[in-house]
Amino acid sequence: MKTPHFIKSSALATSCLLTLQTAQAATIAADVLDAQAINTTGGTDYTLSVAAPSATSLRIGRYDDSTYAPNGSNGSAIFAFEIPDFGAIADPFTEANFTFNLATINSSWNVILEGLGTRSSADVINQDFRFGTTNGTTPAIALQSNILNSTSVTGSHTSSDIAGYLNTQYASGTNAGKYAFLRLAISTGANSSIFNNAQNGYTVTSANAGTGTPYISYSAVPEPSSTALLGLTALGVLFRRRRSEKIAS
Repeated sequence: MKTPHFIKSSALATSCLLTLQTAQAATIAADVLDAQAINTTGGTDYTLSVAAPSATSLRIGRYDDSTYAPNGSNGSAIFAFEIPDFGAIADPFTEANFTFNLATINSSWNVILEGLGTRSSADVINQDFRFGTTNGTTPAIALQSNILNSTSVTGSHTSSDIAGYLNTQYASGTNAGKYAFLRLAISTGANSSIFNNAQNGYTVTSANAGTGTPYISYSAVPEPSSTALLGLTALGVLFRRRRSEKIAS
């Protein structure tokens, strides 16, 4: 028995609608240019600098290390992620989480996860620095407070949902292919008041390490494909045809 044409059309349209509505799951690896923005002076006349973009671990907090300065440094870890291209669509991300590896902990301070702006390059800049109430000029959005604290354990950590932040950075496709930046920084105290404290901080695995590298996992609904649009067109034709048949009868 031959299948009626309108049933075939309906099946095609339904299939394309399902394709249109299905979210895609994937990950975005942090760019190898991730880095720690550090301050090596303390005080209100602090100097910002970017250090160790090729290191296998990044530091958050206070660390004594003559690699950066004789008296140590305060630092925050910044990660760059290339924004995927889903086409000209608003808010494609339906869910997203940032996962990173905590390598060491020796701190009584809390760490905040923040989203920075979008840039064409994956390079971290000195103004991405933050230590408590001391900040560079890069605008930041708080995404999760106390993502790390004194009770945290080493190993993998995953953030709460950051899809809203990524959708803002995506800007309906305007920023596809550019880089969004996430920052882990000490959230309390002032750089000037705690600079001379003993070693007090965290280290996290960078994108240059062989394992445990940071990434964003996400689900997103891309721009409708030509096949899906064809299905929608077929569905519209089907409805118009059936309506015409009812009027004629």
